[in-house]
Amino acid sequence: MKYLFILITFLITVSIAIAQPKLEVIGGSTIDWGKVPASKDPLKANLKLKNVGNQPLKISEVKPGCGCTTAPLDKKYLKPGEIATVNVGLSPGSAAGELIKGLTITSNDPKVPVKAITLKAYILRPIQVLPQPYIAFPPVNVGKTAEASMILKNTTERAITITQFVSSKGITVNSKVKRIAPGAQISVIVKAKPDKKGYWNGSIQCKTDHPDLPDMDVIVYGNAL
Repeated sequence: MKYLFILITFLITVSIAIAQPKLEVIGGSTIDWGKVPASKDPLKANLKLKNVGNQPLKISEVKPGCGCTTAPLDKKYLKPGEIATVNVGLSPGSAAGELIKGLTITSNDPKVPVKAITLKAYILRPIQVLPQPYIAFPPVNVGKTAEASMILKNTTERAITITQFVSSKGITVNSKVKRIAPGAQISVIVKAKPDKKGYWNGSIQCKTDHPDLPDMDVIVYGNAL
């Protein structure tokens, strides 16, 4: 009887170990859009999730790694063999070059309860804003003029003309050079005169003659003392 009890216990343990849900990401855990123009925003892809186990799979959460990513799920409960779809959307924003983001999938898969998904793309942006894709002004007293500079680099093999600068919140752009030769860059002086204390922000819209970048927004912000 003792050996029979041990055998039954062993069989039950094996049965429990074998009977379980299992999450599989069809096609692998990386979405790579490759080289894409900046005008393609947002980037979209369908991520397929399959229950390859023999018990129901519950997906409790699909969590994007940042606010630039959306990932709605069409169903949370999957019977063995069923497939769910995550409609992934990634907004490159002002990014240029290699872009790597991610999301995580939490489920009742006992072996991999949290699955990490990598999102990759190489953003081809005709004009790159340097040294950062935004302008951060140093602190300045109210009523005084703050000054900063941004560098606009042409990353293409054709000349690009900036036809107009449109700014907000009292921001002014001083630039006489508007044509940027292939591979070249220009420095643009930007000024702001805050009228009240505290954090402030605005933007500069650069309109160009490049078909993939008819306009480009640059975020501007600072702190008035």
